[in-house]
Amino acid sequence: MLMAIAALTAISTILMLLEAGLRLFLGLGEPPLYIPDSEIGYLLVPNQQLRRLAIAFASISIPCVVR
Repeated sequence: MLMAIAALTAISTILMLLEAGLRLFLGLGEPPLYIPDSEIGYLLVPNQQLRRLAIAFASISIPCVVR
C-alpha cells in the first residue's frame, strides 16, 4: 500500500512540474481570446499580450468595432 501511495505521489509531482513548465516556458497556458463576429464568425480580442511556444507576440492593436 505504501508503494502505491509513493508511486501516485511521484506521478502527480511529475505531471504538475510538466504542466508548470509548459505554461511558464512555452506559453501554453493562455490561449488567444476571440469575440463573435457576424461576417467571419470570430475576431481576435484587441490588445492582447500573449506568448506562444516561447515567442512573444501581440494581437491586433487597433480598436475593434463590435457589431
